[in-house]
Amino acid sequence: MILVWLIYTGQTRKMLALPWLRGLALFCALVLPWFVLGQGKYPELFNYLIIGQHFARYTGQSFNNQWPFWFYLAVLPLLLFPWSLLLVSWIRTSTWRSLALHDRQAPSSRWPSLLWIWLFVILLFFSLPKSKIVGYIFVVLPPTAAILARTWGMWQANEARKFKVFRAALVISLALAGVANWAAGEHALKKHSSKDVAILLGCAVLPGEPVYAAGAYPYDLPFYAQLHQPMIVVEDWSEARRNSGDNWRRELFEAADFEPALGSALLQPPTALQKAPANAWLVTPSDSVPFDQQIFWRKAYQGRVWALWLKSSTTESPPASQQERLSRCHKQSQH
Repeated sequence: MILVWLIYTGQTRKMLALPWLRGLALFCALVLPWFVLGQGKYPELFNYLIIGQHFARYTGQSFNNQWPFWFYLAVLPLLLFPWSLLLVSWIRTSTWRSLALHDRQAPSSRWPSLLWIWLFVILLFFSLPKSKIVGYIFVVLPPTAAILARTWGMWQANEARKFKVFRAALVISLALAGVANWAAGEHALKKHSSKDVAILLGCAVLPGEPVYAAGAYPYDLPFYAQLHQPMIVVEDWSEARRNSGDNWRRELFEAADFEPALGSALLQPPTALQKAPANAWLVTPSDSVPFDQQIFWRKAYQGRVWALWLKSSTTESPPASQQERLSRCHKQSQH
């Protein structure tokens, strides 16, 4: 970005004055110890982190969150609304004309051109790959904020009417943001969250009782349930390694590759549900039966999105103490 700005403003000679060696040395001093130690402990770290999660994700076509080229061009104005309206006003001012080719070397043009080049170069860079996440573009917020602050100051000083209208738009925008945040929370509770099941499980589970997950992985459950041990995730992991895309299964088995012993203990095949102890718990999506093992488990609670199961058999019910704890916790949650 700095190189583009120096070329644009005719300051190419300053490229030689940049602290290339000192900057690279400082960068290596800060970063290399971590990489050397990490690579020594995990030989695949460089291949996974640098090659896979940087170069492959930037150039690949198989990662999730795939959006067209214009994604950030639409998202950034929406996220900044109504502040993004100031960008339009800024472009219409005489300051914008100072960025024209015949004025680009003028000292008064350098600061505005740096802000715009900072904004557009990074926008272009992150718009090229197919996989796009909103957080990637947050690095353009500093120059965008500086551009908006210039227009805000001009409006406050010279455009009293526009300033009052814009303040009203800010209040409306704040209200809309509050409504959107509430709606997003409700959507998450109804479509994804395991909070209702997790709170009930956290009340009833005892230390040492294993908690299994099958059919999907409830990321928020260990937090809401305050579990003291990691969950055991049941899946056909051999099949998952062959066919899983950029999803929760891949996240888990790739993480397990860095700690094979722990991974083999926590990522288990479907037969693990048959061998689970009598005091085990199982969490599955509401519309999922834990593989073909329903004769070994009995659904004890149906939440909004997830279901809670207790170990059983064809002739026996779950342990009385476990069922009693669950019933007591359920009654407490209703009061």
